[in-house]
Amino acid sequence: MQDLFFIFFSFLSIINIIIKGSDNFFDDYMELDNTNCIKGIFVWLILFCHKRSYGNNKYYIYLIIIGKLGQKVVSMFLFYSSFGICESN
Repeated sequence: MQDLFFIFFSFLSIINIIIKGSDNFFDDYMELDNTNCIKGIFVWLILFCHKRSYGNNKYYIYLIIIGKLGQKVVSMFLFYSSFGICESN
């Protein structure tokens, strides 16, 4: 059941993704509106990280993925949040 939630949220995160190409990139990739969805992805990853500590020790795919990401999830969320705060002034 936990893996289904993880797959569902992963699918929701990439449902409207736009890939520009190998030599092109978006000029406004760090705009506040564009980083809100990225912060949302990291919020649910943080929730799954906290859920890991309360759950049982069964074998779930998301536990392997979250275990590999570790504290990088929190650092990226804080980076995008602090960048948005700096740009909002």
